[in-house]
Amino acid sequence: MNVYDVTYDPPAPVAEVTVASVVNRRRRRSLPALLDTGSDITAIPYTLLDALQLYPIGQLQLEGVEANTRVVPTYAIQLTIVELSIPRLEVIESGLDFAVVGRDVLNRLYLLLNGPEQTYPKVPGTSRTTAGCLWRTGFAWIESAGDFVRVFFSVNKP
Repeated sequence: MNVYDVTYDPPAPVAEVTVASVVNRRRRRSLPALLDTGSDITAIPYTLLDALQLYPIGQLQLEGVEANTRVVPTYAIQLTIVELSIPRLEVIESGLDFAVVGRDVLNRLYLLLNGPEQTYPKVPGTSRTTAGCLWRTGFAWIESAGDFVRVFFSVNKP
């Protein structure tokens, strides 16, 4: 099964996330998120700021790949990605229509991407797909979900 979203060039891994307000958790939105190991911090679409009634809680100095720096506001959200729920995560806004999950979240997950094949091998006897690696206490798998692929991860250490 193809785990990468081929609408990106080059294709990229995408997962569904749920973003909620830390003040009113009933205000939430689910959306696709690019899993970006090159990003230090998670970013959400600026359109969610009003929808979730988010307000700046701080500032962060960003440095781009061309060494340009700028100061941006940060926002507190609750983020859920597969089995992991983070009750308070500081994020920045972006002009994209999807979230970008950075290493601030990815470093909490076990993630195995098979870039050359862009697939995960099937687990015998199931309709689920593993991430090609089984751990003693759990594993990861993916399921197709509409326009994106849901990536499920074990959050238990081997």
